[in-house]
Amino acid sequence: MMRMKTAMINRTVANIGLIALLWLLCTLTIPGPLQAAIFFDSDFETCNVGTENDFPCQGWDDLIPPGQHNAEWSDEVNANTLEITNVGCFSGSKCIKETFRNNGLAGDGGNKPTIYKTVPRTDHMFFRGVIKRDASFRTCTLNNSTKMWRFRGEGIGGGYPILLMGVRSDRYVVAVEGPYDFAGTYVFTGGPLISTTWQNVELEWKWNTPGVSDGIIRLWVDGVLYIERLNLALRGPTLTSVGLSGKLDTSDYYFNSSQVYAQCGTGALYWDRLAVGDTRIGPAQSRLSSADSTPPARPTLNPIP
Repeated sequence: MMRMKTAMINRTVANIGLIALLWLLCTLTIPGPLQAAIFFDSDFETCNVGTENDFPCQGWDDLIPPGQHNAEWSDEVNANTLEITNVGCFSGSKCIKETFRNNGLAGDGGNKPTIYKTVPRTDHMFFRGVIKRDASFRTCTLNNSTKMWRFRGEGIGGGYPILLMGVRSDRYVVAVEGPYDFAGTYVFTGGPLISTTWQNVELEWKWNTPGVSDGIIRLWVDGVLYIERLNLALRGPTLTSVGLSGKLDTSDYYFNSSQVYAQCGTGALYWDRLAVGDTRIGPAQSRLSSADSTPPARPTLNPIP
C-alpha cells in the first residue's frame, strides 16, 4: 500500500512538473502583442549652434546618398540652409531654422538641403513636429508650393512612393509622389494656414495591405483633423508591381528615412520637437504650456470630403 501511494505521489509531481514546463515553453515561444513605440522625440538641446556644420546631432545628419540633397549649409547666393538656432525656440533653448533664398524661378539653382534620421520598418507611421514661419516666409513661386517634411524609402534614389508634407498657397497639404493607384502626385488639400506662432502638426501614414486598398493618410494641426484619405493603394500587390505613374511600387516597400527638406521659397521656417513612432504621439509641450501631452485617441474612419 505504501509503495502504491508513493508511486501515485511521484506521478502527480511529474504531471505537475510537465504542465509547468509546457506552460513555460508556451510563454517563451508564443509572442504577445507588439508594443506601440515612439522611435524618437528630438529637442536639439545637445546640438551645436551657428557652426555651418551643426549636423550630425541627435541622430540627424545631412549625409544622404547623392541625388537626394545638398549639404546643410552653402555660401551660394541662392542657397537654402538648415541650421540650429537658439533664438525663439518652442520647448527649450535650441531648434532648427530653415532659411529659403531659392524661390524656384528660372536660374535660381542653389542649394536645397536635407537633414534626415532613419526609422525602422513599420506598416503604420506617425510624425509630430512643432512648426512656425517668420513674417517674410512665402511659398515657392514654382507651383506656389514648398515641400517641408518627407518620408523616403529603401532602394536606389529612395524609391516610391514618397510622402510629403508642405504648404501650398500658405496652407498645409499632404502629397504622395508616385503612388501605385494614381498616375502622378496625390495632393490632398484642406489644411489651415501656416502661422507665425508655433503649431503642433501631426501626420499619419498607414501602408495598404498588398493587393488591398486600405491605406490611410491623415493630417492634424493643433489637434484638429483637417485631412483624411482612406482606401488608398499606395504600394502594389507584388514584388514587381509598377504603378500608374510608371514607378516601381513593390509590395515589400517601406520608408526608412524621415527628412526635413528645404526645397524652395523665401523667408524662414522653424522646427522643434520632431518625433516619429508607430503610434500617435500627441502635442509637444512648451516651457510655458500646461497642455496635456497625452497621445489623443485615433479618429473614427469617416472620410472628410
